[in-house]
Amino acid sequence: MSVRLQRISRIALVFCGLVLMFAAVAWAGPKVVVRDNDYDFGYTPEGLSVIHRFWVLNGGDADLRISKVRPTCGCTSVPLTKNLIPPHDSVAMDVKFDTRRFHGKVAKSAGIECNDTTQVNPRLRFTATVNDFQGWVEPRPWLVYLDTLGKDQQVILLLNKSSESYKVSVKSPPSNYLEFELLGTEVPPHGQIQAVVRTTAQTPVGEYYSSVSLFCDGPEPHTITIPIYGMGYLK
Repeated sequence: MSVRLQRISRIALVFCGLVLMFAAVAWAGPKVVVRDNDYDFGYTPEGLSVIHRFWVLNGGDADLRISKVRPTCGCTSVPLTKNLIPPHDSVAMDVKFDTRRFHGKVAKSAGIECNDTTQVNPRLRFTATVNDFQGWVEPRPWLVYLDTLGKDQQVILLLNKSSESYKVSVKSPPSNYLEFELLGTEVPPHGQIQAVVRTTAQTPVGEYYSSVSLFCDGPEPHTITIPIYGMGYLK
């Protein structure tokens, strides 16, 4: 190889190295990754709030700073418990949707204002069908009230109104200060199974809201979300 060709090869290698280095720098930084985005509450009644926990991961190599989580309307709130997330760490964001004054299919979201420059306003998205039940497995009651003085548990009947069996599983559990138990996993045709929700020693003092989402798998799969309202008292 001639001296000239060797020199050209060295220049080309240096140039390629600089391109790769600048590309790496351009991609470096914080990056929002939302687990289980586009969540569907399914069928839920009007009157109380339902809650789903999103996990927001920092998939980048620099600290993710969240300045605000901005919902699209006043029916949704997202308390921010931590605004600095190191690389490969995550934070829980509990999206609370107030179903009052809604009917039918609803789609809402909340934008995450942060220092991730690779995305324009990353969002938490959810849908729900309020007060317009068209499924087959229906809970009784649709709303659960608990308190820590007397009504510390509630039995929920899951009634199958179809001629086919449905398998039921927990899609999104209630808050970790409540216990939820399915007493069966398959609802026979025109039959029923039970579920129980209970308070625990960790149930907070004062008013609280939670919910549980169940996935009903059968000929027409659907999700039902049962709002849980409670009051904790000092003992």
